[in-house]
Amino acid sequence: MSPEYRGMQRMFWPFGSGARMCSGMNVAWAELRLVTARVYSTYETGLDPVFLDKKGALLPEKERQQYFPFKMAEPIRFVKI
Repeated sequence: MSPEYRGMQRMFWPFGSGARMCSGMNVAWAELRLVTARVYSTYETGLDPVFLDKKGALLPEKERQQYFPFKMAEPIRFVKI
C-alpha cells in the first residue's frame, strides 16, 4: 500500500467509525423502528396453523420441515386488526 493511499484512507476515518460513522445509518434505524411499530400496530402475527398440532403446540421440527424445508425460518401469518 502506497503512503499516498494510506494518507487518503485516513481522510475518510471520520465518516467510517465512531459517533459520526454514517448519518444515513441512524435514519435507516429510525425508519426501521417506525415501520416495525406500524406493522405490529396494524397486524396480529402468529405461526400458520399448519405448524400447530390439535392442542395448539408447535409441531416437531421433522414434521414442520415437510411444509417449510428451511431450518432457520418459519412462515408468519399476518392478520389485519
